[in-house]
Amino acid sequence: MLLRQFFGQNIHFVLSLLMALAAFAVFWLIFDAWQTRREIKELLKWSGFLLLAIGFLLYAAVISQSSFGQLAWNAHLSFISELFRLAGYIAIITGLLLDPLQAKPKTKGIEEIMGDERVQPDQTNKLAGGFSLGALAWQALLPLGSLGVAGLYWRRATAGLERHLRPVAIAFLWLTSFELFTLAANSWQNTTNPTLDPWVSAFGYFWIAAQISLLISAIVLVKWVWVYLVKRLQGQLFIIFTAATAIIFSVATISFSFLLMNSIQQSSLTNLTTASQVLNQAFISKSAETLADGEILSENPAIASAVVGSDHNQLVSITSNYLVSKGLTSFEITTSDGELLLQGTNPDQWGQSISANPLFREAALGYSAQSKVTETGILAPTVILEAATPIRGANGDIVGVVITEQAIDNSFLDNIKHATNLDSAIYAGDVRSATTFIAPDGTSRWIGVSEPSKAVQQLVLVRGGTFKGSLNILNRSYLVVYAPLKDMNNNVIGMLLTAQPQQALLKTIAHSVELTFLTAACLLLIMIIPAYLLAKHMAKQFQ
Repeated sequence: MLLRQFFGQNIHFVLSLLMALAAFAVFWLIFDAWQTRREIKELLKWSGFLLLAIGFLLYAAVISQSSFGQLAWNAHLSFISELFRLAGYIAIITGLLLDPLQAKPKTKGIEEIMGDERVQPDQTNKLAGGFSLGALAWQALLPLGSLGVAGLYWRRATAGLERHLRPVAIAFLWLTSFELFTLAANSWQNTTNPTLDPWVSAFGYFWIAAQISLLISAIVLVKWVWVYLVKRLQGQLFIIFTAATAIIFSVATISFSFLLMNSIQQSSLTNLTTASQVLNQAFISKSAETLADGEILSENPAIASAVVGSDHNQLVSITSNYLVSKGLTSFEITTSDGELLLQGTNPDQWGQSISANPLFREAALGYSAQSKVTETGILAPTVILEAATPIRGANGDIVGVVITEQAIDNSFLDNIKHATNLDSAIYAGDVRSATTFIAPDGTSRWIGVSEPSKAVQQLVLVRGGTFKGSLNILNRSYLVVYAPLKDMNNNVIGMLLTAQPQQALLKTIAHSVELTFLTAACLLLIMIIPAYLLAKHMAKQFQ
């Protein structure tokens, strides 16, 4: 997801910058001609293209809100960009309306006159006035403005003699398409409709269509204006220097934002790794607590005496409240031969042999031991911490063993989340056993779900490694760290997961990228002045 956001945002930046450059080149072409014959209609035209250039330059610094959330300057930049673009469309339309149409000559025998009369500006005004602007939303004025410019240029290229303006009309038609797709995406970006969401979401299908339209519009406009700029050396040099400056700033901005994104991502993964170690340390601490609870029983002389005498009833009496007071899941007391004398959760079940239990065998040899096991549950398997400690008689001989058990549940992970502010989960094998992730009903936990990523299963469960990267969990993108969960024999029995929503990370990145894009746009504006002076100086030298 991070790479998608990165490339999407930078494609938006580059294409908006290209469109700003194309509009600026047209501005310079008209402005250069205006200096020899200063008429209000030409002033309005070059002013309109200059406003468009500034509008798209500011639009390049706009970050997708539906992707990154609310940002400091984003809403202001978006509004100002729209304002400049709308003012640009209106200025160009006004200039075109004030400019009389160069009618085609009426030549009999070649064209039928058929009563074709020249369309006067007041008639065009009636056409333009047919729209009820007051009834349209603010953003809807942008495609209307672009379409108005396209229509007027098309009219001059078809009904009049200025056929060379047809590419400009086509460019604005594509620009209208861009404005429409952008309007549609912005209008429905907060939709909850799963069918509509891929179309209108950040960097969705409408966004892709808008960027393609913007690219085509910029290419058509650049190709058209370049034919005229090459005929004037100063203008040609000026646009070349401006374009070179824009390219340099684009490359520098993209490189910096990529390094920034990568640095923040690596920092977040490092924090997640640390959180994973905290989770593992919590397991160790819980295991030690479980072992300590068993040692309390094993060091009780009354229990040792009851074990020597195989007095089941005495053991029941001594440990009647032990499960509740210690919060244990279960405990077992056996003889030194492995005969079960008492099971805490079911006192009536005793007499079986547990001599095959690896923990019992360790404790029977005089060593305390800890391990982790998994048990099948109704909704999901359970990860259980086990600890075994020997019971010694009066002369120090081992007379029995105490095994204590503590199941790891959701509340254990909730405490970890409270400390780290990160989501986590425990897997028994590849099945989620306990988690902080909430199910879609808003109350129950998302347990009993198998881990779908084969890469995670292969690296963590099979090879015993740690997986770090980006994955989708519950249809949301997370940065994750999966660590192996091992038993006393170092066999992998499950996984520990720590996760951070990428949305929070994206917002951190976006604040920095927003400032980077805005700074680049401002510096580009400033660099236009030395580019003009350099082009002017070089043109004089050539002359």
